[in-house]
Amino acid sequence: METVKKEITGVRDVLSYKSELDEDVKLTKQNLLEKSLMVSGIRTKWLGYYFNEKSILERIKKGREKLLRELNGSSPSYSDLKMKSNDILTKKDPRLQKLDELLKINRDNVDFIERAMNILSDMIWQIRTSVEQVKLERM
Repeated sequence: METVKKEITGVRDVLSYKSELDEDVKLTKQNLLEKSLMVSGIRTKWLGYYFNEKSILERIKKGREKLLRELNGSSPSYSDLKMKSNDILTKKDPRLQKLDELLKINRDNVDFIERAMNILSDMIWQIRTSVEQVKLERM
């Protein structure tokens, strides 16, 4: 799987997204004000990642369908049911294997980013609560 990612530029794995999310959601008393000012930018960044990964996912799916049609010698109106039954082709053709690996990586990325967006929504609430608590402590 590592070789596939290296061959395709721009493909990230979940671990790189995870380490970036860890930095984005790290809250301390010292960086609370900074994070409160940056939270909308952080959320926008992750929204951009999400749409990018969804776009890549669609392109991979279309590429896989096109390759399956080429391998079967069928017309563009080839049935999805027949495509799903082509496990033999998938196991034999290295291009399909690479596309399937990329699909798995990309689906994992989309799933992770969806969860990250939920975490960021919770973070907004945590920041508001923490800022209010700091204000009360200063009184």
